[in-house]
Order: sequence, then C-alpha cells, then structure tokens
Amino acid sequence: MDNESFAVWVGLIFSIAIMIVICPMIFPIRDSKPNPDITPPSIILVSPQDNIIHKSGFPIEFNITDYHINTVWYNWDSTINQTLIPPYIVYLPSGEGTHMLYIFANDTRGNTQSKVFQFITDDISPTIKLIDPPNETVHKSGYLINLSISDSHLHTVIYHWDSDDNSILNYPYNVYLPVGDSSHWLFITCNDSAGNMALQQFLFITDDTPPIIILNSPSNNSIKQSNTVIDLSVFDDFLSTVYYHWDNQSNISLLEPYDVFLPNGDGPHELWIYANDTLGSLS
Repeated sequence: MDNESFAVWVGLIFSIAIMIVICPMIFPIRDSKPNPDITPPSIILVSPQDNIIHKSGFPIEFNITDYHINTVWYNWDSTINQTLIPPYIVYLPSGEGTHMLYIFANDTRGNTQSKVFQFITDDISPTIKLIDPPNETVHKSGYLINLSISDSHLHTVIYHWDSDDNSILNYPYNVYLPVGDSSHWLFITCNDSAGNMALQQFLFITDDTPPIIILNSPSNNSIKQSNTVIDLSVFDDFLSTVYYHWDNQSNISLLEPYDVFLPNGDGPHELWIYANDTLGSLS
C-alpha cells in the first residue's frame, strides 16, 4: 500500500471514530422499552372518618388515583361488586349496626389495590320513658321525677321546666318537681351520635298549699242555743278528707255542706276541724 492509500485509510478510520463518539451526544439512543409501572392505585378515604356512626344514606367520599387507572369496584358487607366511577362516592346502607365497605382498584399495568373500611348505621331515635310518677298527676314540690332514656349511641340529654332555660340531664335521669302551685310542663330532648333526635313532654301539678277552713256562721266565741247550725267552708283543689269533733270526743267524718250542730250542755264547747288533701297537706 502506497503512502497515499495509507493516509486515506487512516482518515476514514479517524472519521468513523469521531462519529461513534459524537453521534450519541447529538442523537441520544432511546430505549425501546418503557419504564415499568409497579405502583398500585392509591385509595384514600376523604370523609367521614372510618368506624364512625351516621344515618343511612350518608355520603362516603374517596380519592382514588393512578396514572393508568383502569377500574374501581366496591361492595358492602361482601355482597356483589359494583363499578365505582368518579367522583368515587358511595352511600351508607340502611340496617342498624356495623357495615363493612370493600374498595378495589386496578390499573392498565395490572397493579391492584384494595382497602376495607367500617361504618355504623343508626336510624333509630332515642327512647324516652316516664317511670314514676304517672303523667298528669299532682305532687308536692321537690317530688322526684324518674325517667328512662336509652339509645345505643346516646349523646346528649337536655331538659327544662315550662319556659326555663335548658339544662344538661345526666344519668340516672332524675328531675324534681318545681315549686309554685300550678301545672308545670317538663320537656325532655335528646339526640344520639348519628343526629337522631327525640322529644317528649310531661305534665305535673305542684300543690304545696294545705286546705283552707273558714267559719261562716255564727262568729267564733259567740253564745248560741244547742243544735245551732255551725256553717263551715273547706277549700282545696285536691281535698281528700274532712273530719271534726266536739271537745274531747272522737273524730267524725264531715261531708259537704260542712255543717255541724252545737251540742247540748250549757257552757263553752270547742269544735275541732281537720282537713287534708291528696298530697298529705293538713289543716
């Protein structure tokens, strides 16, 4: 090989070497295979919190994301799966008690994710019962009113008498009849953790006043003949019994019109009149 041919070959080899070094820098070689996706979809409970109590129909919201999301399913209490589409909201089913929610998601690369959540349905309002005394009965002020209030998820109980302000009522749910001879309304309101409410009202009558005894005629300390009519009036809204006796004799029941007769025997005579009402107040 002459010198001229040798120079040509050297130049050609040098050019090829330059191309091998420079071309990848100008035209990067691309990998024909895409980066693998091994990340499963993300399932996040947005609201409400897990294991919380609500009425049936309450919306449960999820955030489910993946670059290649394919399908999302759900079911309640291991029933048949149903497809779930954005905005990924399901609703708490009816039926008192705990319900399990299963969420499944996959992407187009075959990655899968599943989550399980627990919620509690409560559609039943609290129960309010009057134990003692019976409704619409008469009692002295301070009488104990005993109530029974029940609910699986009871939250708050409040009460008030007549137009007074509300007060918190704690177990054992006892209140006391207020003073003031009159009818009194007792209002009880309660709610549970799911927002169910109950309201009851009861009527009681306070009577702290003893019967009233009035001598109509003749006047006290007057002088009259025997068998003179002693006219009396006895008043009480809840009068029970009236009885009397002269001097030291035994008691005798006295009925309307509450008239007695002056006994025989010259000299002073003492007339004793007693009256009580159904609450035990005595005059």
